[in-house]
Amino acid sequence: MEWYTSQSSPEDTFIVNAICSFMFNHMLVHHPKPEFSQFIGDQDKIREQEEFYFDRARHVLAQIFDVPDRYMIVGLLMMSTRAEASRRHHYVGMAVSMLHQLEIYPRMNTDPVDIDDDRAFDKEMDTRLWWFAWSIDFYLYSAGAPKNTPQPRLPGQVSLPRVFEQDIDGVENSIIAHEKCILLWQMQAEIILAVYEKDADMTVEQLNNYDSKLNSYYSSLPDYLKCDSGFEYGNEELFLTCLRVTVEYNATRILLHKLFLPEVTDPRPSRLSLQSLNTCLITSLTQLRALNTCTRSALTQCAFDRDELWRASEVISMAMDIYRTCISPDDQKLILQNIDRAEYENGLNKALEILKKTREYDAMNKNWIQVADWLQVEIRRHKLYSRSSSKDYRSPSTKDDSSNLGPITAPAPDYYLANLKIKPPQDQAPRKRSRQMSNTESSSMLSVLSFPQPNFSSVFSGLLGQRRKSVSPNAPAQVQFNMYIPEQQTPSPSPSPSLLQRSKPQPQSQIQQQLPQPFQQFNAMSPGAGKNQPRFRYFNPRKMNKFLFIDEHPM
Repeated sequence: MEWYTSQSSPEDTFIVNAICSFMFNHMLVHHPKPEFSQFIGDQDKIREQEEFYFDRARHVLAQIFDVPDRYMIVGLLMMSTRAEASRRHHYVGMAVSMLHQLEIYPRMNTDPVDIDDDRAFDKEMDTRLWWFAWSIDFYLYSAGAPKNTPQPRLPGQVSLPRVFEQDIDGVENSIIAHEKCILLWQMQAEIILAVYEKDADMTVEQLNNYDSKLNSYYSSLPDYLKCDSGFEYGNEELFLTCLRVTVEYNATRILLHKLFLPEVTDPRPSRLSLQSLNTCLITSLTQLRALNTCTRSALTQCAFDRDELWRASEVISMAMDIYRTCISPDDQKLILQNIDRAEYENGLNKALEILKKTREYDAMNKNWIQVADWLQVEIRRHKLYSRSSSKDYRSPSTKDDSSNLGPITAPAPDYYLANLKIKPPQDQAPRKRSRQMSNTESSSMLSVLSFPQPNFSSVFSGLLGQRRKSVSPNAPAQVQFNMYIPEQQTPSPSPSPSLLQRSKPQPQSQIQQQLPQPFQQFNAMSPGAGKNQPRFRYFNPRKMNKFLFIDEHPM
């Protein structure tokens, strides 16, 4: 911001227009201002405005291209996510070339770090910029684009971003989120290397190894990054960070086991493939709970990931098809092991309900409508096979098999409790809608947080744009924030006691212990890894935008 205020015409600079193109849709949807009301609900006008910023950034870039700096590298990386799909890797390639030209290299694990040394923070900024380029390149490369991965100056293990004193009361939560997500993306990159670049099938030993890494990763997370730990949040941004890491962790587990799922038409699938399906299904239902939590407040909406809701829904729909195809009752039992049948059968309906509570759906974003249409088609298709798929969640106390359940006082919530003080907001009216909605729908989608006046940092902090004052994760919770949760129009889901310990959500670490033991003596591979597909079959460059929580646009 010091740089911004020092410019005679900052709105005409390259970096500012790159940021505007990158963030305009997100800011408009999630952090709206009255002066932008003309854009609400008009996707074409939003797209035109983004293209205006993009074209102006390109025009300025042509004039300053010969004198690169760090701002130019950041701007090029942002533009790569907004350019046409066939040209995106060109922008990353230019950015990586400038990294080497300016000799911007990351800190290595062997390098000493003195947090009181300003030079150490300068090296930290180089490290963060290097990882930002790595992350953007991984996003594009996973979708099928040529690789432009930046390289360190010397071989070795690159140090991850870390929080410095200069970040406190500013962007420390963004740094924490980026560090934890990088570890997950590295695992995904290794899977790409093992399966696609080497053109080989993943072995069971490799699957067990990555599964073990994921278990270790989750166990090592601090309590404030585990939604089910009972940590008391006094910081709204820290809970947002927790949700971002949780969503990406669940996604990585699904992506790994999806490589081993059985064919939908196989009446006698292998036990290994059924175990992976069970793991995917458990994680997908857990993912819906995390994504539903994202929709329940103004700030956590920023952590919602459309593609991960779609992916979890795809697993649920596929599991229904495979369940019907299986001949053996034992195979069917294995698919639903440790899963509440009612929650599973209503999973697609729940996903559609979650999607409709997002601000993008409310603004009639075409990509959100696309997923809603797909969900409705899948729901209707499965109804043709079984009427049970249209039922709402049932309380465990209403099930036929009620033995050994014990007393149950209330159904478990279908979202994570963040130890928020629940209090209806005073004098707050629902925000205007971009389309006509019934009173029932408006009430069920309203979710508002009431916070103290935010104190914004002067540092542009990565992908979330607007930042609020935050505190150290280890500091005592001093800020109370009130969350208004409207009465639901439909019964709340009732996950099974085996997953949720009756009315209390079960810690994710315990869910992991219920997953199948390491698989032995099996060299089966994903039947679905075609040679002409994106490198990860769950990526579709024409439909999906898979870097953090960037809002996607029709291509």
